[in-house]
Amino acid sequence: MADKKISELTALTGGLNVADALPIADDSASQTKKISPKALLEQAFLLVDDDSIPASKVDGNNDLPDGSVDTAALADGAVTAIKLADNSSGVVAAGLSDGVRIGQVGVDTSTNKLSVWDGSQWLSVKAAGSINTITGDLTGISLINVSVSGDTITLNTELAGTTAAKQFLAGPTGGSGTATYRAIVGPDLPIATSSEQGAVVVNGGGLTLDGSTIKIDNSITATTQFGVVTYNAFGVVTGSRQITGADLPTATTTEQGAVLPGNGLVVDPAGALSIDNTVTPGTASKLTYNAQGLVTAGASLAPEDIPDIPGDKITGSSLDGGAIADRSITEIKLSDYSTCLIQEGQPSGDYKLGMLWFTPSTNQLRVYARGSDTTNGIWASIGFGALQQSNLRWGGTCNATTSTITTLTAIGISEGFEAGDSLPNPTDQLSGLYFVVETAGNGISIPNVNGDTCTEGDWILYVDESGTGAIHLDIAAGGGGGGGGANKLGELNDVTLTSVATGDFLAFNSFSGVWENTRVLDGGTF
Repeated sequence: MADKKISELTALTGGLNVADALPIADDSASQTKKISPKALLEQAFLLVDDDSIPASKVDGNNDLPDGSVDTAALADGAVTAIKLADNSSGVVAAGLSDGVRIGQVGVDTSTNKLSVWDGSQWLSVKAAGSINTITGDLTGISLINVSVSGDTITLNTELAGTTAAKQFLAGPTGGSGTATYRAIVGPDLPIATSSEQGAVVVNGGGLTLDGSTIKIDNSITATTQFGVVTYNAFGVVTGSRQITGADLPTATTTEQGAVLPGNGLVVDPAGALSIDNTVTPGTASKLTYNAQGLVTAGASLAPEDIPDIPGDKITGSSLDGGAIADRSITEIKLSDYSTCLIQEGQPSGDYKLGMLWFTPSTNQLRVYARGSDTTNGIWASIGFGALQQSNLRWGGTCNATTSTITTLTAIGISEGFEAGDSLPNPTDQLSGLYFVVETAGNGISIPNVNGDTCTEGDWILYVDESGTGAIHLDIAAGGGGGGGGANKLGELNDVTLTSVATGDFLAFNSFSGVWENTRVLDGGTF
C-alpha cells in the first residue's frame, strides 16, 4: 500500500473512527505525516478567519454550548417574545421567592400584588397619588382614618388638619366605623422594658415629679471636701464628713494602705514624711550608722582601720616607690632584660636612665643616658674592646665638601644622628666619636676643622666642647695604625670589628685604610 498514489487508495465508506489517519504534508520538515480527523478539525478551526463560516453551515437543531453566545454576539432588538422562556422576564407565582436579576417583575397571585426585585427584596409597585384597585369583600378590616364598607374604602376627612395637643387618633375596635381623636392617657402608652422604650411611673424611689420635671428626691448642702460620704438605698448621697485615719486600711507587705511612722521617721504638722535624723553633710570614708541604717557621723580612715590585705588581692597598676623597703628586691624577683637588653638592633621605646644594652656580635655595651638637650635619652657607649682605652667610637662616614654625614654605624645611630644630617658641633658628650672622610673637600664647618682640606680616609675626631673642639687627623701624613706609627696593638685606632667570633684575626684593608677582623686570607705571602 505504501507504493500506491493517494488517488489509488480504497475509498473510506461509513463514519470516521478516532484511530483513522489522514496524510498531510509538513512543509517545515519536507515530510508527509499523518493526522487524525479529530485533530485536523480542532487545529483547522483555530486557523480559520473570523466571520468566515456561513451561518447556513451551522446546524441550528443542536444547542450551542453554555456561555458560547454573549451579549455582544446578539443584535440589538433581535430577541423576540417567542424566544423567551417562562418566568424569564417576570415571575408569576403564589408567594414570591428571591428574584434572579435586578429589575425582574413579579406578581404574587395570592395577593395580586405587583413587585420589582431590587437585588435584595421585592418592592411593591403602585401608581403615584392613587390607591390600587382592590377587589373582594373588605368588611371587617379596621383602618385608621378610613371607612370600609364591602369592597369600598372611604377616607374620613373630618379629622384632616387636627392640631389637638396631647391627642391621638382612635378607630373602631372592629368592623367599619369612623375614627375619632381624644387626649392621650397613661394606658395608651406601652410599658418601658429593659430593651424597649415606653412609659414609666415616677414612684418616689429616689425620684420626684415637680410639675412636669423629674428631679432627684433628695436635698443636701453642696460641698467639695474630700472625705467619707453617706448614701441611701438608691445610691443618692445623703451626707459627708472629713476622712480620718480610722477610715483608712492598714498597709501590709502586699497591699497598699495607711502607715504609722516608725523608728527613724517623723511626720510634721503639714503631713510631710521625713527621716528623723540630722547629720552635717559631707564626704567621708568611715561612717557611723544607727539601727535603722541611717548615717549618724563620718570620718576619714585611719591606718588602724585598714585590715591586712594578702598580696594576691592587690590589683593596682603601680605602687609608690616609697612603699618598697630599701634593698628589699632580690635578684630572683627581676625578670629577663629588666637590667640589660641583649639584642642586635637599635632598641626602641621609652627606656629608663641607667638601662644597659649589649650587642652580642660586637661585645659592645651601652647605657641609656640623658642627651645634651636634657630631654631626649641617648645610648651612650661604655666599652667596645681595646679601642675604648682611647675612648674612640666610629660614628660613620662624612662628605668633607658638604659637611654632612654620609653613612652611620650602630654607634652613630645610637647617638641620634641620621644620614644627611650636618656634622654636629663638638660637645663633651661626643668626646671620642669620629667620622671617616668618604668624599674629599674643604667644606667642613665645625670648630678647629673649619676650612681644612680633607682627603678620603681622614678622620674628624671630636674631643670636647669648649677646649680643643674637633681634630682633623690626616691619615696620609701618618700616625694611624694602618699608615705606620703604631708600635703596639693597643695603639691601633683605625680598627673595624664586625661579628667577632672565636678564631678571628686582624687584617689590614688597603682599600678602606682600616684593620678589620676576618676569618679568611685571600692574598699575600704567608
